[in-house]
Amino acid sequence: MKRDIQLDPALKGQMPLNWLWKQVGYFSHVALVTTMSETGHVAVEVNTWNTPVGSNMVMMQCASYHDTYRNILTQGEFVFNYPRVDLIDQVIQAGRAKRGPTLNEVSTIGLTPIPSTQVKPPRIAQCVAHLECALLWHRATEMREKGELVVIVGQVVAASVEDVADIYEGSILYAERDEFASCPVDRFRPWPEDVENN
Repeated sequence: MKRDIQLDPALKGQMPLNWLWKQVGYFSHVALVTTMSETGHVAVEVNTWNTPVGSNMVMMQCASYHDTYRNILTQGEFVFNYPRVDLIDQVIQAGRAKRGPTLNEVSTIGLTPIPSTQVKPPRIAQCVAHLECALLWHRATEMREKGELVVIVGQVVAASVEDVADIYEGSILYAERDEFASCPVDRFRPWPEDVENN
């Protein structure tokens, strides 16, 4: 027998949709998203609601009251930085960090900002892969007590990854059932030269 899932979280006593996401093992990459304000302030946000869209776009969700959202809207650029499992402490610290007038939140959590190749927000040196993005569009999806949740889609304008030899045996952080888990980074293996890339 099937049980219907109530899509309206305001209806008490019903099985909420977010319960289903956790039960079916929804997971995504953990990314440290870097943005830059008009005044040069570098913000970093832990983001677990992100996914590729097609071959050269990325979609994420964030809250309208976060620096990340405001910076992306005003500057039109952001960078996905994918951390290794051994950066778990810094990732947790980034998620808990109090936002203040600091000039660079990346340095504040003990990581190293390095210049991006095509956008102003920096990459994070210790991360295994980076997607530099330009804002394509955004749309509010849900109202919360503090503000809206917003879907943002960015065009990937540059990508970089550590040398394959350095990450072949490594792993990248994933979020699964509200916990961090590791997943092999086989996806970063080089494309075999003898295979035709159609």
